Amino acid sequence: MVSKLPPSQSPAPLGLLRFTLSGLPELELFESDAQRDAALHRLATKSGDPSKRGWWQGFVVLLPMVIVIWFLMRYARTLVIWPSWIEEGLSFFVLLAAAALVARWLHRGGAARELREQLLLQGVPVCRGCGYSLRGQLEGAQRCPECGREIDADAAALIGRTSRAG
Repeated sequence: MVSKLPPSQSPAPLGLLRFTLSGLPELELFESDAQRDAALHRLATKSGDPSKRGWWQGFVVLLPMVIVIWFLMRYARTLVIWPSWIEEGLSFFVLLAAAALVARWLHRGGAARELREQLLLQGVPVCRGCGYSLRGQLEGAQRCPECGREIDADAAALIGRTSRAG
């Protein structure tokens, strides 16, 4: 059930995406590199669409954060006398670093959820809540042994299929 990428769609940004998402346990659960690359390609395509909810969530989080940091930097100006070029440069880099950290946090959270969905679509039973691999669970398992979330119908069907095959 591996979907091949059309030759016109080069997975060029996948290296950067792999680096950004390194450490997510969901990446290790794919059965092959081709499956992982196909899922990452779909993720890259989805994350580039500003009509998606995640973009607006990020904006709602980033805008107040930028305003708070701006006010904190203005307050710091009253405590320390800096030349204006240092103050402006410091403000810029603090805002840029904070925005990058929040963007990475939001991206990784959404990416983990999307990778879990891709794993389920590719026949790998995982918990939608925490990403725990449900391989080896008994067919009648009701809850994820890692987080306690109820196992949904998609994962339960995959558990039943893998337990009958094994």
